[in-house]
Amino acid sequence: DIASKINDHLDPDIFEVDVVDDVAALSVAEQAALYHGASIVVAPQGSSLANVVFMKPHSIILEISCGEKSWVRDWASDLKIRHSSVRSEGPSCNFEGHRTFFVRPAALVDLILDICWKGTKKKTN
Repeated sequence: DIASKINDHLDPDIFEVDVVDDVAALSVAEQAALYHGASIVVAPQGSSLANVVFMKPHSIILEISCGEKSWVRDWASDLKIRHSSVRSEGPSCNFEGHRTFFVRPAALVDLILDICWKGTKKKTN
């Protein structure tokens, strides 16, 4: 499981990893609290990312996408939120109506850890 692989590499006193399988099942207030309380959100491209409006400035969104121009990137920029994306692998991104995203777990873990470590490094002169 991705969360346990990430937790194996991070200091639990600094990072807490929560996995939410179905954001749509949460109330609007719960979604707002979830996004507002997160330093980093990893989510597939889609309507649940409208919750980016609840994120704090300087937090990070990692969007799993099909590579199209992202409206989330524009919103994040306006809100002073750092946006990164990883392109889904596989042909299902071209499917009309329903999309299934494929990202190798190891690649996703590496990206998330890289983002976390960059956020904790101290600047040196």
